[in-house]
Amino acid sequence: MPRPGRAPELPKDVVLSVRELSIDYATRRGPVHAVRDVSFDVKRGETLAIIGESGSGKTTMAVALIHLSPGSARVKHGSVLYNGPREVLDITTLAADELRQYRWSECAMVFQAALNSYNPVLTMWEHFLDTARAHGLSDRKDVRRRADEHLRLVNLDADRVLRAYPHELSGGMKQRVLIALALLLEPQIAVPNVSGALGSVASIPGSPPDLIDLPPGCTYSPRCPFAIDECRAAEPALLAVDTPAHDARCIRWQAVAATIGTAERPVVEKLATA
Repeated sequence: MPRPGRAPELPKDVVLSVRELSIDYATRRGPVHAVRDVSFDVKRGETLAIIGESGSGKTTMAVALIHLSPGSARVKHGSVLYNGPREVLDITTLAADELRQYRWSECAMVFQAALNSYNPVLTMWEHFLDTARAHGLSDRKDVRRRADEHLRLVNLDADRVLRAYPHELSGGMKQRVLIALALLLEPQIAVPNVSGALGSVASIPGSPPDLIDLPPGCTYSPRCPFAIDECRAAEPALLAVDTPAHDARCIRWQAVAATIGTAERPVVEKLATA
């Protein structure tokens, strides 16, 4: 038996493997089912986008990847497996000292609330230096070289930014500094490619369901124009579709693809007329 925190082997090309992860929040009304049976793999060099509306559990899941969930959250079941340099680790069971090494050295996160991520009495250079020292980098010249390199990647003037305190930077600049800081230790996971063509994404009408009292069957059925009685009878299983490595938890994925999967009409129009 592996000791706590250790997990079975993963394929070498898989950096992160999330398996049947479910997370609840404890409330007076009852448990909020924020994340339910989520599974995915992230391979080396691969970009994975998690898309969903506000309140759908994206942040809850992302924070669980670095084991920083608030006290009211509980991992109901599932695992977060990281393919480390020496062994596979289950992040949900790591001890505090091992989590400290994992965070930012192996997996980094850029938080949305940039202003709340900084110590207001420290300069940006001190933030970079403290982060590096906490993970064993004591060479100031090497830390400065890394800081300069990553600040250039986000189009910031390192000489100006590193001398500044948080309140002396705009909100956008603070967000970009966070990105550079997340890259400082060259983690294997956290880093999206922000270049490339932009497309359009249609949203489903209505609001997310009450996560304490979920509707029966498919939770999208009250809002989905493709829903039928069978959708409301039972929660759909994860089904393989006709694209490699693509699954859908939808019994009507073929009808959906036939309606909105063509290029003749805009996606929004297709959803509205389905």
